[in-house]
Amino acid sequence: MTYSLNIKKLFTDLRGPRGAEAIKDEAQKIKTELKHLSDVYRPQAKAKLRELEGQYKVLVGKIRKAQVELEKEAKKTVSLLKNLTKSSSKAKAASRTKKTTKKSAKSTSKKLSR
Repeated sequence: MTYSLNIKKLFTDLRGPRGAEAIKDEAQKIKTELKHLSDVYRPQAKAKLRELEGQYKVLVGKIRKAQVELEKEAKKTVSLLKNLTKSSSKAKAASRTKKTTKKSAKSTSKKLSR
């Protein structure tokens, strides 16, 4: 049942002998049509809502997994960077001591050769 509102007919009925009764009838027709539509489309809407809720749960699960994976990767990267900075600072300190020992070794070898 498709409802269509004829404004011209409503105004002529409103001016005629029916008066306010015409508006009441139209309101009742609209009410019954809305009730019919809600009865027809409510189960479809509920089914669609259930489907969307399922998709939402799957999406939230995927986001949580991705977040955990991202946190793991970030922790690995941070620990790797910490290890690299420690090893590079140790290497710098070792290279400083090695350079002085090489210089001192050269100077002592020159002194010995003279």
